[in-house]
Amino acid sequence: EDQASAKKSDEATPPEASEPDSADAHPAASASSEDTNRAGPLFSVGQAIEARHGGKKKFYPGTISGVNDDGTFDVKYEDGDSEKSVSGDLISAVACAGDFKEGQKVKAPFQGKGDLYAGKIVKDNGDGTYEVLFDDGDVDGAVRLIRAVEEDQASAK
Repeated sequence: EDQASAKKSDEATPPEASEPDSADAHPAASASSEDTNRAGPLFSVGQAIEARHGGKKKFYPGTISGVNDDGTFDVKYEDGDSEKSVSGDLISAVACAGDFKEGQKVKAPFQGKGDLYAGKIVKDNGDGTYEVLFDDGDVDGAVRLIRAVEEDQASAK
C-alpha cells in the first residue's frame, strides 16, 4: 500500500498482529530516538521489529525496509503493507534472552500495548521476555518489546 494513502486514510487496514517466533527475534535497540543522529540509527535494514501501524496503539510485526536521513524508518509489515518515514518512537525491537541486564533502565509498553514507559529490568526470564518494574510501580512479568535507555537520558527525564 502506498505510504501517502496509508497515512491519509483511516480506512487503511492494519496488518494482523501476531506473536513473533522467538527464533526470529533480533537484539533490541540500544538508543532512544532522541539520540538517533548522535549515536547512529536505532534499527537496521532487515531487522525484525514491531511497529504501531499508522501511529495507533497496537504493535504489528514487520521488518525495517529503509533507514532515512531524517532519523525515520521505512517499515514492511508481515502482511505486505508498508509505511515510510515512521518515527523510531513507534517502533520496538523484539528482545532476546541476554539482551538486558538486571537493573538496566529501559522503556517498554505495559502489557504489550500502547506507549513506551520508563522502568528497569528486574529479571531475564530466559525466553526472550523480561520482568520490568515500571517507574510508576507497575510490574509486567513478560515484556518482549523493550528499548534500552542511555543513563544520561534516563536521569534527564
